Amino acid sequence: CFALNISCFFLQVPLLGLFTKSAEVIAIGKIRMTRVLLFQSLAVFYEISGSALRGMGYSMTPAVMTIFGTCVVRILWTMTVFPQYGTIEMLLLIYPISWVITNTLVLIAYFFVSKREYAKMVPHP
Repeated sequence: CFALNISCFFLQVPLLGLFTKSAEVIAIGKIRMTRVLLFQSLAVFYEISGSALRGMGYSMTPAVMTIFGTCVVRILWTMTVFPQYGTIEMLLLIYPISWVITNTLVLIAYFFVSKREYAKMVPHP
């Protein structure tokens, strides 16, 4: 994922040119690719740990944490922080921030749940 994102980042102008010839649209696309695409691979950590939790039978835990981290946090950002600046850069900054928050929540849940589940599997003397 990271390698593909980096490749797309370095080819951003030709790739964006496939969709538009407008210099203004390409400029905004470049901002999005810089602010979002370079950090998108952060999402892999909560996807993997969330999938592991679902595999252990805890499907609601990662679902609730992902909804909070990727929806609630982003809505709060657009209602509070973004209006103070009003730039596309500030709007897109919430993507990596929300991925870090979601990663933190889901990874903490994974470590607690996996520790508890592993303890159930180990025989006690």
